Order: sequence, then C-alpha cells, then structure tokens
Amino acid sequence: TRDHSPRAHVVVDGVAAAPHVFAAVQVMDADYYVVSCHKMFGPHCGSICAKRATSQLFSNDEKGLKDLYESGTVNYDACAGVQGVLEYFEALGTCSLEGASFTKDDTSCIEKAYALIGDHEARLARALIGGLRRSPKVKVLATLEKNAKQLPVVSFVHESISCADLVDLCAKEGFICRQDTFLTSRAFLEQHPQFARGFVRFSLVHYNTPEEVQHVLNYLETLPNWI
Repeated sequence: TRDHSPRAHVVVDGVAAAPHVFAAVQVMDADYYVVSCHKMFGPHCGSICAKRATSQLFSNDEKGLKDLYESGTVNYDACAGVQGVLEYFEALGTCSLEGASFTKDDTSCIEKAYALIGDHEARLARALIGGLRRSPKVKVLATLEKNAKQLPVVSFVHESISCADLVDLCAKEGFICRQDTFLTSRAFLEQHPQFARGFVRFSLVHYNTPEEVQHVLNYLETLPNWI
C-alpha cells in the first residue's frame, strides 16, 4: 500500500485476530490499529492505537493528542474494565493448558499467554477438522494443516444436510454455531459454488476444551445421513 500510495494511512482492524493472536503493533508499521475490547473478553469499548507522527498531522498540541480520538465524555467504567483484560491475559500467561505452562514476568507474559492460546486452539481446531472429515459428505472450507497462521475458525458444508438445519439442530443441543457467507469474496464463491448459499462455522477459543469438541462431533455423527 505504501509503495503505491506513500501518503496513505494504513489502518489494521484487529477484531478477528485479537482473541487469538498477539498484536505486535510496534512492528506492523500501521498508522492505526483498532479493536473492540469485548473481542478480548472485556467490556464493550472501542480502542485505537495510533502512531504519534500520524496523530500530529491532525493536532499540534501535545496535550490535546489524548482528546483527539475521544471528543465526548470518556467511558470511565469501560476503561476501568480494560484493566481487567490486561490482568486476565497476564493470568493466562501463568497458568497451564493441556500440559503447557508459562511463568509471569514483567515484559513478555501476555505474549506468552497468546503463544499458549495459539497452541491450545490449534489442537482444538485440528481435532474438530479431523472429526468432520470422518464423514465423506463433509467439505471443510480450510484447514490448519495448510496454513499454520489460520485462526481457529472451522467452516464446512454437508452435502445432504442444509447449513440452516445444522445450525438449528446444534442450537437445540446447546452448541452455538452460525450459518452465513461471512463476508466471503464474490470471486471465491464463484470458484466454489458449493459455498454460495453459506456454510456452517464453529468458532473456537481458548476456554473450549477437547471434551467439548468431541461432544459436538459425537452429536453430529448421530444425525441421519451424516455419514
């Protein structure tokens, strides 16, 4: 982007990745990094991290920079809740999941927490993908094996059971999943018409367990025409 438009401002939307991937804003060289804190298990509070040099293009007053992106009354209770998000991820950096553990320190505890999260979520996603593939009627949209950086979001279609029916059936059993095209590009849908009407998506996070994944798979395999 900068090569073609040197004066362009680069904005990174971290909403989808924030629950799963550490945001190294100092090395991504973006002008702005934006995220909603509820995506990181915190309060409903929008957050923006901006380069000082970029912000100074809009204000020459150093004292006024802090008010540049919040012209109204500060949401004090949400801001206080953000501190809880930090403490939560610091706590994750000191706990253990599936045999892995980290020790808290002053510089990298949160990065270590995200590394632990990534390892755990990758195992969950591989288990879910492997279980879905046991049915020859299931087409999985993407796999962690093909892209190690893929988020733990697993999408699929079934050749006999509609996506809408699968979502409804899962909901009755207490399993939350969704059915849509989820902003998938038109070009992709034209190349893969089996997904044109949408697909089922399971979104995993670090507090899910292998037992929960197996419970979902066990239920799906009881459905008529699943195999």
